Amino acid sequence: MSERPVALVTGGASGIGAAVVDALIPLTNVTIDGPIKQQGTKRIDRVARWYLQKIGHDLGGVYLYHSVGLSTCERYGTSLQYSRESAAQAKAGGFPKLPSLNGTDENIASATADLQASGCAVPAPAPAFPRPVPLPGDSPLSSAAGGGSCRPAPPASRD
Repeated sequence: MSERPVALVTGGASGIGAAVVDALIPLTNVTIDGPIKQQGTKRIDRVARWYLQKIGHDLGGVYLYHSVGLSTCERYGTSLQYSRESAAQAKAGGFPKLPSLNGTDENIASATADLQASGCAVPAPAPAFPRPVPLPGDSPLSSAAGGGSCRPAPPASRD
């Protein structure tokens, strides 16, 4: 299985998922408030991670409950990786209880059990989304008034 498991996020048939993920990833380095509020925060990195966890949660659920043309092992492996990504994004965004509350933890357990019951190898955890790339010389971004940069990081490489 590839590092990024599904055509939707790798820019396959629709490419919409990839475009949204690719737009959100650089924002995970921006630690200033923005105009969008989610789960009581306006901090851009946390809001971006909330949406990334939501995308991972939803894609994990799609593959858990629908084969969408994949083999059994690919289907449940893909579900597991997206669900793991969702949990990681939630925790990195400061929402550590969210995977338990929204069912992501249950999806991880279910996908793992389904893989084992089907005789499939359980894949090692791997990122389903690209990792953010910090700008040279920049730490996570801070307020321009505080002397920090407000430049977002460049998009992560597709390699």
